[in-house]
Amino acid sequence: MSAGISIITMSIGALLWADARYVSAQTFEDAQKQTHEEFSNIRKNDLEDKIFELQLLGNPSNLDKAKLDRYQRQLDDLIRGN
Repeated sequence: MSAGISIITMSIGALLWADARYVSAQTFEDAQKQTHEEFSNIRKNDLEDKIFELQLLGNPSNLDKAKLDRYQRQLDDLIRGN
């Protein structure tokens, strides 16, 4: 998780440093796209970890099953690009 926070911090820092007045519009859009992809990857990894932990439960409760379904739907949406 700390690696994810580092990536987020560096990405936000890079965007703040790259003031739109001093970079081309294409460079700025590329930086925004890269940041969005990094956030999506961090979220995917987090969801995959949560799903894995819930799948390891021997006797999951109804709440655990509901969480598993919800996390799986969110992961599927991220994979489809929604």
